[in-house]
Amino acid sequence: MTPDGDLLVGLTYPIGIARGIDAGESWVDITGDMVSTGNNFIDRIAVDPADPQHIYALQSTGFPWNWDDVLFCGVYETLDGGAHWEHLLMGMFGDLCMDPTDGDVLVALSSSGIVLTRN
Repeated sequence: MTPDGDLLVGLTYPIGIARGIDAGESWVDITGDMVSTGNNFIDRIAVDPADPQHIYALQSTGFPWNWDDVLFCGVYETLDGGAHWEHLLMGMFGDLCMDPTDGDVLVALSSSGIVLTRN
């Protein structure tokens, strides 16, 4: 849920993110220019507690996976509510979490350890 009360839902086939406005009465696609393959899905979403337009999304892949699927997996960020997404970290991650009081602190769990950023 965003700070302004909208709901965010990760979608599988086709991959994407939907924003529910009006308590989920209406939904808009905020997938924007995020790239993926048909086998991938949005696994986790984190929203900046101070800015509902600043969103992180974790894209994962199903099994069996191939290298083309993994190329698009990882952590994505949007600063404009989903119109444009930047692929920040490539790879397979198991979880994604943002500090609920500080949108600059993001933690991701990978098979090789924990990734932490403060900006």
